[in-house]
Amino acid sequence: MSKCQLNFTVRGDSGSKYQVTFIKEGNLLVGFCTCPAGEKGTYCKHRIRLLAGEISQLVSKNENDVHKLCELKTGTQLENILNTLFEREAQLDRLKKDIKAVKGELQKFMKAS
Repeated sequence: MSKCQLNFTVRGDSGSKYQVTFIKEGNLLVGFCTCPAGEKGTYCKHRIRLLAGEISQLVSKNENDVHKLCELKTGTQLENILNTLFEREAQLDRLKKDIKAVKGELQKFMKAS
């Protein structure tokens, strides 16, 4: 079974630098990050952004490895979970816009009363 490891350095929103590592062995792809959330094993936006192909916060000069990472996630359970997350986030964005529109209608109605 072949093992592949990719390492990245990213800059967080606060300006701090973090190390992000992905390891793929067989169909299992796991990621680690040195940010506080990553250290706790909770949701880490640095890993998610790289898995989504975003390079805006990439400090290390290995953009090609981000493309390789996106290829490595293909066919993994992680890819399915990420797709579900991205679908739910898109649904949430649409709902927020709908709610804002309804609040606008309510505001117009309240002024007219």
